[in-house]
Amino acid sequence: MHSGYVPVDAGLDLSSDGMEGKPFFLAHGRYDDVIPAKYGRDSYAYLLEQGARALYNEYPIGHSISEESLYELSEWLTGALNRAVGE
Repeated sequence: MHSGYVPVDAGLDLSSDGMEGKPFFLAHGRYDDVIPAKYGRDSYAYLLEQGARALYNEYPIGHSISEESLYELSEWLTGALNRAVGE
């Protein structure tokens, strides 16, 4: 997830069934003026509480995607796929 969030306070019926052990990558701009970084941090905390394996990184950007975050996502995804196939 880049500059997104889990809407835990939106009154939706969120089910955490099946989240345990699932991998999540969260990236957020520290200076995001569209979706504040606090929402990303709160989403990270929520996912950890549900037993997910989440990684959260903040970057010195606004509401955008940086080359650094794309690189780290690529590295994370490669590792997650390798673990999934047992390499």
